[in-house]
Amino acid sequence: MKAWVDYPVGRKNAPVVLVLHEVFGLTDSTRNTADEIAAMGYIAITPDMISGLGPSGDGDTRTLTGSGGQASDLVTAVPDNEVSARISAWVKYAQHLPRSTGQTDIVGLSWGGGAAFRYAATGTKSVDSVFVFYDVGPPAVTQGCHRTEGLDNYSVDRIAVPVHGFYGATDTRVSTSLPATTEAMSAAHKHYEPVVYADSDHAFMRLGADAADTNPANAAAEQASLKRLKKEIRQSFVR
Repeated sequence: MKAWVDYPVGRKNAPVVLVLHEVFGLTDSTRNTADEIAAMGYIAITPDMISGLGPSGDGDTRTLTGSGGQASDLVTAVPDNEVSARISAWVKYAQHLPRSTGQTDIVGLSWGGGAAFRYAATGTKSVDSVFVFYDVGPPAVTQGCHRTEGLDNYSVDRIAVPVHGFYGATDTRVSTSLPATTEAMSAAHKHYEPVVYADSDHAFMRLGADAADTNPANAAAEQASLKRLKKEIRQSFVR
């Protein structure tokens, strides 16, 4: 398995933040988010979640052809238990890096956000907090239309870490799922803090950093999210 690793300035040990990419694989926009997190003072590890899954049993996002559709097909075809196993492997890797303090958070973008939420629902206690950007969580069905898993498969009762949500107001596929997730998390007495950013779209972290994007709300949501993320990550590592 392969990953992009960003180190913060200086030589001091630091906590690690895993950054899980969108359905398009490990793209420049995901690395940009990792750069922003590293600038906050953390080691940012961005796994290529389709490395080793190419047609010949190897490869990664860079070796694929096309506009992202091939990567999308590979990503959504990976069984959830394998996705969670890969995340667990990267958490262990992160905690044993020579410059790691052993503390780890997860930031998931779109498909990666759903994967992070499902990983939390496995009952893991190996990370400090999970940050979900614009994807649904239990009990709703997540990206990949072939999926049928819901609350029965990913019971929020098992979640043992705080979950923070970041959502675009125009992203109705996701926003319509928030009441059910909020109700389920509240009933199970789990920490879930969703924030919806006014007028912003799905994938506003990617769109907001794109000079060609025509919706100023995306840039505003990106900057507000980075500010909130910096605060919440810092607090997660001092609990």
